[in-house]
Amino acid sequence: MFCFFRNLFIIGLACVLIGGLFLRDFKPGNQSHRSTQAVYSVSSQDNLSLDLFFNAVNTNQTTNESFLLTAVEQSILGSKESIEIFMYSIDSMYLVDLLNEATERGVKVDVYTDWKKRKYTNLHFPKSRSKVKLHYLNKDAPELENRSFYMHHKAVIIDNKELYWGSNNLTWFQDEFDPGFMIRTQDKDFLAAINLELDNIRKGVSTIDKLSLSKYNPYLAEIEYADSKIEFWRSPGYKSYSVRNKIIEIINESKEDLKLMMWYLTDYKVFTALMSKVKQGLNVTILIDNFTVENENSVFYKNLSFLSQFPNVQILQDSVNQNLIDFSRVPADFNSFFHFHTLISDNSVIVTGSNNWSYGGFFTNDELTLITDNKLIISEFINVFEYFKDLFS
Repeated sequence: MFCFFRNLFIIGLACVLIGGLFLRDFKPGNQSHRSTQAVYSVSSQDNLSLDLFFNAVNTNQTTNESFLLTAVEQSILGSKESIEIFMYSIDSMYLVDLLNEATERGVKVDVYTDWKKRKYTNLHFPKSRSKVKLHYLNKDAPELENRSFYMHHKAVIIDNKELYWGSNNLTWFQDEFDPGFMIRTQDKDFLAAINLELDNIRKGVSTIDKLSLSKYNPYLAEIEYADSKIEFWRSPGYKSYSVRNKIIEIINESKEDLKLMMWYLTDYKVFTALMSKVKQGLNVTILIDNFTVENENSVFYKNLSFLSQFPNVQILQDSVNQNLIDFSRVPADFNSFFHFHTLISDNSVIVTGSNNWSYGGFFTNDELTLITDNKLIISEFINVFEYFKDLFS
């Protein structure tokens, strides 16, 4: 079952490229998408307060001595009124049991997921035995689009005040075998910004349908805290204005060092910007999943040897996590995902989130990307980067 699930996901990623050929040139009702102003812009006198959770294969600790799912499960146990889950995939049976138990004590539980996942989600939350309310996105899409466009968010909101958001799905094997991250916060502005995007999902407006909304803007939020600034960008973007443009801008402005942790990178405009900095002599270190090297759609498939010729470039593949998997628990062809989509520029700005750096991640899927100069977030990610760099060396 795990193998089948993952194969579907990988096939779906390839279909993203095909699906792009069938996209129309959407035009919104006004020019708000060209605005340089975020939809949600606010200043706060407080510091940004949050917890960061990372997981590593076959270890019993993260920076907060807890696996990602353990933290979410504890919050579910403490919930009193409502639980909202916006998740591409849910597979943890313990978590499923906790959600069903929460409904029995009067907690309202809503799960928003992609129509593509209905087979598994219906199995976990059968109508005959579960009070969890399921909401499926993209169910009216044509068959080709249904395989190509995803509600790809990874967010959990507890009692309308506590948020979990990051790169990992709520699956037991991703929690144990796929390195990734999740942020936990009760910061009102952080939650308000993400809620603006999730409101579309609550209304059933997903993926490319959002592009026709009159006030839709990929530049979702800008929050000035006392100690840092954060931006949220969402997908899909417009061809001329998207988070891809912002990523390229950050790469172009980097002066000394670029660090990448990446599961899937197929976008050649991003790669061209990266190559320009490489040729300028910028130090570039890339940690990538072995899957992206072996996939012919990846920018590394034909360019790995060329990149490796530059003395200022270091590329390390994640084959280690695959070797550390306990195969007594999963099928023999199970593949670990190095589930980061992260860029750190000059150790002073970080880009991270749910989206793969692909056509789908930028232009068709529902995604969220965080960009910040927050020193705590950057230092924690650098620590994780150095950990995996040593592990892959």
